Amino acid sequence: MTAPLKPKQAVDFDGALLQELQGDVSDSIAQQLLEELPPLTVASVVHDNGCGPGAVTMAIMGTNLPTGLEIHATDVNPMFLAQLQANLADNPSWPVKVEIMDACNLTFADNTFDLAFTNFVFAGLSDDVGAASHILRTLKPGGIGVIAGWAEMPWQVALKNALQDTWYGGANGAFSE
Repeated sequence: MTAPLKPKQAVDFDGALLQELQGDVSDSIAQQLLEELPPLTVASVVHDNGCGPGAVTMAIMGTNLPTGLEIHATDVNPMFLAQLQANLADNPSWPVKVEIMDACNLTFADNTFDLAFTNFVFAGLSDDVGAASHILRTLKPGGIGVIAGWAEMPWQVALKNALQDTWYGGANGAFSE
């Protein structure tokens, strides 16, 4: 039996397609969150967890940055990270380190971050509790963890059924709620 064919749009799901589908929701939320948090300092170490194409990182870079700030942007999707890298290429002096990393299995040392953002990531995770544990483990004492998510996702069943139909060949195993 051969593997099912996957539509080009699914295989090439990158930051540009995500931006087209969701508009500027992540950007707006990232900007609003930054406005409500204490200001970043010279010694701040920030984690943009599940960064996607970099809404949080780019929002931070658009503020009045203190010298010495450090940002770690991580995601499991290399296409998202490539888009973020392309955005950062015009500003090589920006203090951003980009790496492939699963939000459910962060490899950072304990007590690394002053601030950790996880912006619209939990809906797509395989292990929410593991991800939350890693966020807490990597925050410094007194650090702030920010998790943004959807209160409701009425479109989720339709997306899961579309996934079933396009990736797995039909509605025999369709999702329902």
